[in-house]
Amino acid sequence: MLMEEVEQWFHAYGDDIYQYLIYYTGHADVDDLVQETFLRAWKNHQRFNRHSSVKTWLFSIARNAAKDRFKKKEPAILDQAAIEQVTAAADSAEDVSVEKETYQDIVAQIYTLPKRQQEIVLLRGISELSTEETADVLGMTKTAVYVNFHRGLKKLRQAMNTHPGGEQHE
Repeated sequence: MLMEEVEQWFHAYGDDIYQYLIYYTGHADVDDLVQETFLRAWKNHQRFNRHSSVKTWLFSIARNAAKDRFKKKEPAILDQAAIEQVTAAADSAEDVSVEKETYQDIVAQIYTLPKRQQEIVLLRGISELSTEETADVLGMTKTAVYVNFHRGLKKLRQAMNTHPGGEQHE
């Protein structure tokens, strides 16, 4: 029964975990981390107290697996393979080019945020978790998530509206 349940979790949340790990690590090669996430879930199923959702529990496991893998390295800006992976759904070559630049710019700016804001923006803005789910994953209050998310977004908007020379876009 347990293996069937973990398999259901994989089908329900595997793609979300995969996309999150691409952004969190900055690398497209996250298949091992996705596998590690679900292996840890299977091994530690008895620790899942069901006070949070399966989804937030899996995101917590994925985050910890990535942190364990990259303990001494900060996540890099999205590498070229990661950019191609996250823009694969674009409709045309022109859309892909614009989306690559936009994703690159946004993600580059996300990585300049303080670490806690980075994680919150990735979970809330990119992985589309709710404030409550993000709070569960990060072990924070909903208020702290809300405040940090809005501060991070404000910094991103300011950074995206400023030219490298400091001039504002019109």
